[in-house]
Amino acid sequence: SRRPGARATSRSCRRSGGRRSLGSVMALERSTNGACHHAMIHDVSTTVAYVTGASRGIGRLLATSLAADGARVAGFARASADLESLSSHPGALVAIPMDVSDPVSVTSGFKSAGEKLGDPTLVVTCAGSIDALGPIARVDPERWWQAVTVDLRGTMLCARAALSTMIPRSAGRIVTIYGNLGDDGREHVSAFAAAKAGVARFTE
Repeated sequence: SRRPGARATSRSCRRSGGRRSLGSVMALERSTNGACHHAMIHDVSTTVAYVTGASRGIGRLLATSLAADGARVAGFARASADLESLSSHPGALVAIPMDVSDPVSVTSGFKSAGEKLGDPTLVVTCAGSIDALGPIARVDPERWWQAVTVDLRGTMLCARAALSTMIPRSAGRIVTIYGNLGDDGREHVSAFAAAKAGVARFTE
């Protein structure tokens, strides 16, 4: 469930010279074991974190770690037993069903999280899909496009929802998760690779 070579990219919304602007707050970061760490945030006691893809893998690790360290965390994913089990972890962690590829679901999910925890100071987009595997001549085109939609459109929709609360406050961080399969040309993962290459360009 862990995506190979995952690394994080980020933009923050801050005020500069009396004007709102987007500026880089974190360079591409890669850990030795492929996991995403939140070491760049030294004190998370005042952090309200929204984490997508929180039912499994990197998203779950990040959501539970942030909550254990004192952040208030909303974990988003499609409804499942894995998502529901998040609530049993220590800390202020709420599980909210959400489909990142659906604008209505994203709006509703962010609204629900805001009512429970407050507006986000940190949003991490971990939701992704590697289901469309195989040679392009054989892979189901609908499944291929759905994988791209979850990874790329989902990142855009969640970043857009985050900015709607961060820009008025002139504060906040958005972190996107990028797997380096978008770089190395590995076989049979074209949907994931294309989507993650798009995520990197989108974040830049």
